Amino acid sequence: MELPIPILQTTSLFHGMNEEEIRHLIRCLATPVRRYGKGAFIWHAGEKITHAGIVLSGTVDAVQYHDDGTVQLVARQTAGGVFGDLLMASGQPSPVSLLTTDGAEVLFLPL
Repeated sequence: MELPIPILQTTSLFHGMNEEEIRHLIRCLATPVRRYGKGAFIWHAGEKITHAGIVLSGTVDAVQYHDDGTVQLVARQTAGGVFGDLLMASGQPSPVSLLTTDGAEVLFLPL
């Protein structure tokens, strides 16, 4: 997959970096890109998070499931959106589940 460099450059993580620098960093970190189908879970509430993600395409929703069966949308990330960075750094389990609404491609960055 060809990385969408302009999308990555919009994130705070890669802001100010040129294409060559971004490609070099991605190669050094050996960051995987994963594709998810519609409604696929990226992680579930309670899991320990070891990677942050950048949405390359599609939509990723953070949701909380409540005891009464209701589902609350906490956050929505589209192309260029970053998720999991604070959870990864804190070492705390995720309070939310992440899933795709219409499928997504996500670049993962390791701790």
